Amino acid sequence: MGGRNQPIGSFTGDYYNRAANKASSDFDRRHRVVLSYNYTIPGIFQNSAIGRGLLGGWGWSGVTTLQSGKPFSITDSTAGSIYGAGSYAQFAAGKSASDAVKEGRTQDRIDAYFNTSVFDVAPAIGDGRGFGNSGRNILVGPGQANFDMALKKKFQFGKGEGSQMEFRSEFFNVFNHPNFSNPGNARSTAATFGVISGTSVAPRIIQFALKYQF
Repeated sequence: MGGRNQPIGSFTGDYYNRAANKASSDFDRRHRVVLSYNYTIPGIFQNSAIGRGLLGGWGWSGVTTLQSGKPFSITDSTAGSIYGAGSYAQFAAGKSASDAVKEGRTQDRIDAYFNTSVFDVAPAIGDGRGFGNSGRNILVGPGQANFDMALKKKFQFGKGEGSQMEFRSEFFNVFNHPNFSNPGNARSTAATFGVISGTSVAPRIIQFALKYQF
């Protein structure tokens, strides 16, 4: 061991090879925009009680999140077996991370988000295998575009401050846009390797609320 201490906790790959583990953090969102908005809809026919009751007091608000995907590693449970440790996968001869990247919409790459043929078995050492050379967080998962919105209506009772009632309808993922999770990243699990099997945001959810203030 050369007098060097082993790390405490989980570690993937060769813990003496610091360069292989220098990469983006697991929660890195390289590009991220969050917009928050609130708009009071101008009322019309406010000179009549009916106009104020039906067409006044409306408001619209929302939060929009646009962000790039999270990075992920390619692992292989058969690699690093000679050391009894988990490992990153091995690149096929002459291949690199850029060769694994595929273009096109995520929806068209559900069953093969990246090129899985870029990864191969790790080099043999004795009756086991050595560490893979692909490194940490070399690929980036699907991005996210989510729109949450709300529409509310206030009803005023009495003059002055008085009391009021607010009816609110909220729409989470209002456009029902699919936001996909990262694909399967374990080379040793062939059935799910490179396959996207889940979403990171729930489908459209609608809820209603009624609040009375006095």
